Amino acid sequence: MSRAQRVICSLVAAAIIGANGVAMALPEDSALQLPDHPLWEIVGVAIMWLGSVVRVWAIAVLGNAFRTTGVLLITTGSGVAAGNWLSLLLAIIIPAAVLSRRIQVEEKARLTTLGSHYDPYRATTKRLVPGLW
Repeated sequence: MSRAQRVICSLVAAAIIGANGVAMALPEDSALQLPDHPLWEIVGVAIMWLGSVVRVWAIAVLGNAFRTTGVLLITTGSGVAAGNWLSLLLAIIIPAAVLSRRIQVEEKARLTTLGSHYDPYRATTKRLVPGLW
């Protein structure tokens, strides 16, 4: 694993740990809590499982394309399961910013390495969400 990959993994892990820390420290009567309903935990865990499936599928079938989408689903699910808006924001914004930067760096490296041969692939392939971006 490269240094850049270790930094990315560390930042994503810190976001999840921070989101869970907020969830534990936030008073139950805080205005930042999501409406009191046990469904948040179920939905959050379901989103995390979906993210895991997307990540494994992306690596196994697509050769790593869209693996980042899986990570973002996992972190989003963690934020939803935490049950408050602050955790949800931490679990989405930090990983999205870090992974967006990673996508930019990878794109630049591919362009540098492959040059104009990369353009047709780039024009037809989405980077994060199939069919959107």
